Amino acid sequence: MSVRAPRTTHKLFPPTPMTRGNQREQDRAKAQKKAAAAKGKPKESAANLQKRKEADAEILRAKQKKKEEEKAAAAAGGGGSGK
Repeated sequence: MSVRAPRTTHKLFPPTPMTRGNQREQDRAKAQKKAAAAKGKPKESAANLQKRKEADAEILRAKQKKKEEEKAAAAAGGGGSGK
């Protein structure tokens, strides 16, 4: 029975840990940056949110009304741009 000599490393290719890239570190840094950005932003209060929603709804109603008036005027005029 022969005894094997201990395995030696190759001179050109020294042993290195498994390389899997630094994706985990990049993701962690990205998440920290995102959390820091979100932390600095103030949350919108419920009252302000409701006011903003009502204002947006009013703007949309005005646009719809204008569009319907234009459509009615085009139909009454017998044509028009038709856009």
